[in-house]
This record gives sequence, C-alpha cells and structure tokens, in this order.
Amino acid sequence: MRRPVAVKPRDVGDLLKDAFAAKHVTAAVKHFNGCVEEFGLNKWDDASAKGGKFIEAALKALWVYCKEIVPAGKHFKAGAIMTDLEKKVGNPDTIRLTIPRACRRFRTCSSTSAPTTMQFTA
Repeated sequence: MRRPVAVKPRDVGDLLKDAFAAKHVTAAVKHFNGCVEEFGLNKWDDASAKGGKFIEAALKALWVYCKEIVPAGKHFKAGAIMTDLEKKVGNPDTIRLTIPRACRRFRTCSSTSAPTTMQFTA
C-alpha cells in the first residue's frame, strides 16, 4: 500500500499567480490583509483606504489578464476599467462581470459613512 505524499498547501497568492500578474496579486493580497487587520481594530478609515487599494490591485490584475496595458499613475481610473471590462466579451463572465460588479459594490459601500462601534455592540 502506497502512503500518500505530503503536499505543501499553496496560499491564495500562489494560486492566483497561476492566472494573474504576480505584482498585482502580491499587492492585492497585501492590501486585503491590511484591510482585514484595520477592520478588526475598528479603524474604519484605514480599512476603507486599504480596501480601495485592494480593489485597484484586483482591477489591474483583471485588466492585464484581458491583455490590456494598465494606465500609469493618474491615468488609471477604476470606474472606467470596471466599465471597460464588461466589454471584453472574449473573457469569462467572472472576469468581465462578476468581479467588477463586486468591486463597484465595495466602492459604493466604502464611500458611505463608516459604521460606528455602537452598531456592532450587543
């Protein structure tokens, strides 16, 4: 009887790098982890800012996946990228529609006022 070979589990960054540009995956994972950490500390503004950076990194990864060049600096407009991703009909619906819609939803939620700690107490 053969013994199963122990396989080292891969983290989410490694898995995503199979399909997306490494520099955007690294940035997305870093900003996501920062967002979660700040949220856990009730630092709403910092969590929202890091969440916005996560969205930006995710959109850049999707844009490169669609074989487009990411606009540099101030020329990068997240809203325009989300809209333009919908027009990339040769790509999977998850890339074109689902993820950009989730990004748009996050941006809408983060632009409203931050919750107070009173809303989270019993």
